[in-house]
Amino acid sequence: MLAAINNVPQGIIMLDTRAVVVAINDRYRKFYGMPPTIKPGSSLEEIVEHSAKSGLFTGRSQDMSRESSSGSPSASRPPMKSF
Repeated sequence: MLAAINNVPQGIIMLDTRAVVVAINDRYRKFYGMPPTIKPGSSLEEIVEHSAKSGLFTGRSQDMSRESSSGSPSASRPPMKSF
């Protein structure tokens, strides 16, 4: 599975039901500026914190990771920056 994920032209990340990274490819890391420390076993909270620190989105990272991991969408979710 990892070979297939690494050979697609898109950036891919897969999370399990606990919002833990199961797989991530280099294209995703490069596109979103994720460090090598974001790898299988990393939490969604770690990804959100890094994204907030790097300016990928505005708002409170605590709210974003809490809402995302609970699976409940919220109108108050911080907006993602567009590229």
